[in-house]
Amino acid sequence: MYEKWVDPVTEGPAFAVLNKLMKERILVIDGAMGTAVQKYKLTEEQFRGDRYKNHTKDLKAGAYTRSLFSST
Repeated sequence: MYEKWVDPVTEGPAFAVLNKLMKERILVIDGAMGTAVQKYKLTEEQFRGDRYKNHTKDLKAGAYTRSLFSST
């Protein structure tokens, strides 16, 4: 598997809100989050987890996810 990343930043009030939201729904976070996740070198299976294990498209590469938000 992978080692849990420990953030050296002190968690403020916004972290509690984000943690609550992440337990309730899928969040799309733009920016360095993708780079942080890529450091774990997850397999497609690990990236999907149980919820999306039967999805018909590869999700790890991001092309499918990007297409959801494309205007063309």
